[in-house]
Amino acid sequence: MVLTKSKEKMLFEGFSIFMLIVLFFILVTTAVNTAAPFYMVLFGFAPTLLTIVIGLLIYEEIVLSRTIIWLTPFVLAALFLILANGDRVLRENLDIASLAAINILFSAIYLAIFFILLTLLEKPVKEKIIKKTQQFVQQPIIVKSSPLTIKEYISSIEDKSKALNFVIGRVYNKYHGGSKELREIISIKPDWYNEFSESMQNEEKPDKKRMLQILSNFENKLDSLEKTEKEIFGDKHIFNLKNLERNKYGSDQILNVLIKNDKDPVESYYKGAKEFCAKLKEELQK
Repeated sequence: MVLTKSKEKMLFEGFSIFMLIVLFFILVTTAVNTAAPFYMVLFGFAPTLLTIVIGLLIYEEIVLSRTIIWLTPFVLAALFLILANGDRVLRENLDIASLAAINILFSAIYLAIFFILLTLLEKPVKEKIIKKTQQFVQQPIIVKSSPLTIKEYISSIEDKSKALNFVIGRVYNKYHGGSKELREIISIKPDWYNEFSESMQNEEKPDKKRMLQILSNFENKLDSLEKTEKEIFGDKHIFNLKNLERNKYGSDQILNVLIKNDKDPVESYYKGAKEFCAKLKEELQK
């Protein structure tokens, strides 16, 4: 199953809402069975509730640095212990230590299930990208001797572009001083894939003019990777970057920074994307 970033986010939101419903059911059941005031039961499970809510609010940062959300249950449990032990009513009516442990357990189960599910769904995408990259690197002659269809060129460009976006997300993440705003400057927009698909609705007579315009967007983004960080990001961002193998004044090419700081075959992704863009343009201009 191939998931776009928007679908991954929808999956996360749907799963989180489902877990909130389950947790609410547990709260009601606990309140009924123990005859405890609902507000007190609600407070007792507040760390788990807040973990899920925080996850929904900072989804982008979770994807790039999962350490953030894994630390959240422990921080919230610690705050819960401090607040509960500081209140006499809560101290007398709640088993504070046990509730803190239960909250950490529930939060960990929630996070583990989601990330296992996401990993299983992402695996086919990565395998597909690696397989296509290997075919391109090891047998480039196939592209020259066996012309692809317009649809196949678009699919290849999409695969390489998604691979580059994954690399950009890992290299310029929050841990390295990056931000969503910075990543969007050089990332290839998923909407462009959809625009390609819309232009191909009539496969016998695709909208070539529109496709050339979209292709120009891809090429401009790819070309920007050959410029320096200072040229593209400006001083606003480059001095925030850290823990990366790069020139601190931003004089390195962005592509070189990606290559030096990620284990994936970044150069192959880039050359593949450029190659297929050039071939698609040639095909569209016929």
